[in-house]
Amino acid sequence: MRRTLIVLGSLTALACPPPAVAVPSRAEAGRIAGDFYRTHPGAPPLSGAQSRNGPVRRPVPTGAIPAPPPTVPPVSPPIAPPVPNVVTAPPASGPAAATRQIFKIGNDGGVMNAPTRPSVFVLDQPTLITELTDYHWNNGRGAPAGTIAIRGEDGRTYGPWRATLINGVYWRTSPNVVLPAGRYTVIDSDPATWAQNAGTGGAGMTWAEGAPRAMPPASPPPPVVGGISKRGTANASTAGPPPPPPQAVVRQVFKIGNDAGVMNGPTRPSVFSLDRPTLITELTDYHWNGGRGAPAGTIMLRADDGSTYGPWRATLINGVYWRTSPNVVLPPGRYTVIDSDPATWAQNGGTGGAGMSWAQGIPR
Repeated sequence: MRRTLIVLGSLTALACPPPAVAVPSRAEAGRIAGDFYRTHPGAPPLSGAQSRNGPVRRPVPTGAIPAPPPTVPPVSPPIAPPVPNVVTAPPASGPAAATRQIFKIGNDGGVMNAPTRPSVFVLDQPTLITELTDYHWNNGRGAPAGTIAIRGEDGRTYGPWRATLINGVYWRTSPNVVLPAGRYTVIDSDPATWAQNAGTGGAGMTWAEGAPRAMPPASPPPPVVGGISKRGTANASTAGPPPPPPQAVVRQVFKIGNDAGVMNGPTRPSVFSLDRPTLITELTDYHWNGGRGAPAGTIMLRADDGSTYGPWRATLINGVYWRTSPNVVLPPGRYTVIDSDPATWAQNGGTGGAGMSWAQGIPR
């Protein structure tokens, strides 16, 4: 059977072709696939992994929760190690320590020959002695330079060193030796012309320059096992623990005074000397002032190098004593007491006219 399509204006006879197949659009195909998979959640893809209209993505069944995408754990920044509680020491100073006066046994008073007591000084730390001088006035005639040595309390002797004569009366040496902490005596080869006076207590006049110096620690003693050391038989006294160090005791550091009658107004300075660093805990001046006392003022100390310590406000004790508590460490040296009211400061012939003053403290 033939069908004829008559088109107005033209007459065309066509044989009937196979019926046309409608091809859905991409969007339509996606809708159809989505509807199919909603009703057939377990069905495989329409045509493998890829359909003609693009990748087939199986819709998520209603109520299902899609699996989250894989997460990459965040990378934590490296944790710095904890900082220990450390106090950083200041950097060491570059230049070497400057030399200074290490000790001085001497003064500007008139002198006599031949000391009547030893010239002793004390070091509280290892010290480099760069210059050592003895005074030989000898009534203005001086004396040919000899030698000077230093002897420690342990019996060890340093020197003797040949001296150079300076200005006819000074014997000067350059030991350049490090002395450990300890107590020492100066040995002069010509004590008959060595100067001394009452201000030094009869000790020969001598002084030194140098610089405190750190020394390496001493090597530990060999171990003692069963009373026998690695180097031989141990003494019984060395087998036990060392004795504890003695406790620091406050003592009188100096005293310019006596129990005799007094007058006001010192006629000469009140001077004292320290042969080692010393903590001054208490400093007192006496203001008798005819029994009337005086309102407490201030007291200070002035070193020979010009350094001043204080002034410290005094407390009035028993109406006549000015007492202060400096709590200051003074280096070795010579010091003068300065009182704020010298007009009422007590003195007498026993002090040589110096104002009465005394101090308590602890050698360091």
